[in-house]
Amino acid sequence: MREGCFANLPDSASTRELLKVLTARCVSPGMTELIGGSAGRPPDADLPPTSIELFFDLADGVRCVRFLAVGDASMSSVELVLLDANRGLLERGESFGRFAMLPVESTVCLDPGRYSAAARTATGQGELALYGFVTE
Repeated sequence: MREGCFANLPDSASTRELLKVLTARCVSPGMTELIGGSAGRPPDADLPPTSIELFFDLADGVRCVRFLAVGDASMSSVELVLLDANRGLLERGESFGRFAMLPVESTVCLDPGRYSAAARTATGQGELALYGFVTE
């Protein structure tokens, strides 16, 4: 059973519609969009997994972030990670089927530097979107 901001989500919603709902429910007031993008995969079983990685820089003291990844309705498991500049794993998000959030509770706070957030799915086809939000 889905709880919190993931409760009662429309399973048939498009990736963009679901992203709007999750952003309204899961992103704290006072956070602004940091990065965002999407990748697509046409219906061909011989293609590699759909993935997207977005790079970002933080400056001026500690900043706190949260990420949402949403896949097409045919995607059954979305993975989401936060990496440092040396490709080291900082945080692993929690998957809720076709969407994932990092972190699930609150935010993760980072020192100034270069980071990336990456999402991937090995199943399904269509769009995979990844968005990050930062405290002002």
